[in-house]
Amino acid sequence: MTTYQYQKLTESDAIRLILLQPSTDLDSPLDCTLLNTSLTRCHNNLIDKYTALSYVWGDPARSRLIKVNNEAMYITASLDSALRHLRDRQRPRLVWADAICIDQDDPEERNQQVNQMGWVYRQANHTVIYLGEGTPETSLFLETLQSKSPVDWKPPHLRRGSIERERDVLGSEVEVAARAWIVGRPWFKRVWILQELVLSQDPWIQCGTSAARWTCLYSHVFDKSPQRLLKPEERIVHSMGRLHLQYRSLERAENETPQFAERLYDLLKSRKGFGVTDPRDMLFANLGLVGDALEHEKKLLHLIAVDYQKNEAKVYSDLARYFFGNLNDFRIFALLDPIEKRCESEAPSWAPDWVS
Repeated sequence: MTTYQYQKLTESDAIRLILLQPSTDLDSPLDCTLLNTSLTRCHNNLIDKYTALSYVWGDPARSRLIKVNNEAMYITASLDSALRHLRDRQRPRLVWADAICIDQDDPEERNQQVNQMGWVYRQANHTVIYLGEGTPETSLFLETLQSKSPVDWKPPHLRRGSIERERDVLGSEVEVAARAWIVGRPWFKRVWILQELVLSQDPWIQCGTSAARWTCLYSHVFDKSPQRLLKPEERIVHSMGRLHLQYRSLERAENETPQFAERLYDLLKSRKGFGVTDPRDMLFANLGLVGDALEHEKKLLHLIAVDYQKNEAKVYSDLARYFFGNLNDFRIFALLDPIEKRCESEAPSWAPDWVS
């Protein structure tokens, strides 16, 4: 079988989608077709909607063989597991997954696709947050959460008491074990997840083949918060859930919105130290959440454009230059750590390391 070769994307908003073929056997080989389309066509398509996948890459080795357009492609073990569990038993399914839909070996394409990734999650009909194969406890937990979900979902503060009904079904030991497994997954510490969650119309949590809406998990954690102090992992879920609700439901007046540079700085500061495979993604993964810069805010914006041809040191030094040119103070100096370890081609001493 020949190796799959990517065809160039030519439209300004072009994307690829995976048409994942069905199977009743979890262990059967993955078979799919890679379709070239665009965000515009997806937006105007009233019938065929796609699901965006959010997951942890894990071991970057591409060790699992799948069939794409009747040709061979190697993907990571974590993506292989995610696609197997997303695969429907009877119907083909349209999926967007970064490692397949973006040619990772083409820096120019990667730059362009990462720039519009926020719109990929906005346009998706659903987003599946795949946490792994799970346990018997997580299966029961998620299925119970979803079974209690009303059709017209309301914010958690309007639905107090649902946790008691869930406990009647689950039992406290199952509930505690499942919740601890879920909130302890590495996904919650990835830098990309905030964009993938917050921008999504309808995010779902999935472990193995069991799934529940993100809002059900957030509601569960929210209902627990008045009863006891939340663990650090649960506080992450709680804060992420609030951000998702705020982003989806609140529109701030333009004159109340901080300037682009201020928003970017505050977001990066709050995310400093989160897990990231590529340190450059600490900037690139958060740009989509900041919104658009107004015309008068575009000074030096080229310094922070997505560009994977820059090394880590260049990305961080250009980011520092951008802040120096747009903020009216030197607050980034407070983020410097004189003992932190730098990459081999060290960034200047005045450029913060946003990963540590």
